[in-house]
Amino acid sequence: MKMLHPSYSQQELCRSLGVSRQAHHKSSARTARVVMGREALMAMITEIRQQQRKVGGRKLYRMLCGPIQSLKVPMGRDGFFEFLREEGLLVRKRRRRVRTTMSKHGMPVYPDLLKRAVITAPGQALVSDITYWAVPEGFYYVFLITDVCSHKIMGHYLAQSLDGIHAIKALRMAIRESRHELSGQIHHSDRGSQYCYAKYVNLLRSKGIRVSMTETSDPRDNAIAERVNGILKNELMEHLSPQNFTQGKDMLEKAVATYNNERLHMSIDWKVPSVAHEFDHSLPKRWRNYYTSVNPVQDKPELVTLTQDQRN
Repeated sequence: MKMLHPSYSQQELCRSLGVSRQAHHKSSARTARVVMGREALMAMITEIRQQQRKVGGRKLYRMLCGPIQSLKVPMGRDGFFEFLREEGLLVRKRRRRVRTTMSKHGMPVYPDLLKRAVITAPGQALVSDITYWAVPEGFYYVFLITDVCSHKIMGHYLAQSLDGIHAIKALRMAIRESRHELSGQIHHSDRGSQYCYAKYVNLLRSKGIRVSMTETSDPRDNAIAERVNGILKNELMEHLSPQNFTQGKDMLEKAVATYNNERLHMSIDWKVPSVAHEFDHSLPKRWRNYYTSVNPVQDKPELVTLTQDQRN
């Protein structure tokens, strides 16, 4: 208004709007502080998103809670989400599926031990699964083994096929990395041929690890493994485009390191998996399970019998 009406003093213009000159100066100063704070916040978010491209708003707010409150004009959670919305920083999910479970193989399968188990600490149960990674030349396959309690990825392997030998390599890595007693642990997986493979089962048994498999095709029967798959693929690796397989392996190593050492998990009391894995007890969950039961109308597997078990 001063530019439009240069002949009027600032005090006269303020009076015409019903505000004092002091209030006008305070508002201007506050606006400047808000702008500076938003710029600083944008820089912090950009730095985090360089490593965790798809990290969501809730985790960002948790990671930046201290710096947000130390801004000259702090903002609450709702204000932070409004800031993300205005700056186009909210994450949009894309869904695409490739089949990695081949359960029609005729090999013996095993009962689900995990659904009846009470997991109270890291090192009591492992879950395994395979996910795909879309790359310029097609697909790579990521074999993962995760600790149930801490959600730490214990073993991983990148392959160009779904052969069972790759699952064994991920398992051997998980065995090497384990700091807990292996004997008595549960190894849970779907009924894919890679996990029914005799050499895979024999390796588990040689370490005293109990074999457990899903009894339906419902993904919630192996929910933790499915969740880890989604995080790694859709948050940490979707934006990566390796030019060759060797580069892809390096990218997977870095993504797993970021997942284990930097990404907060609400389900383990906002800790990172590598820290949670050091505890000798489970951590409180910060979410509610809305699934009271799985779909009972599912295909029933032929569970292994003692005779079959000895024969195989």
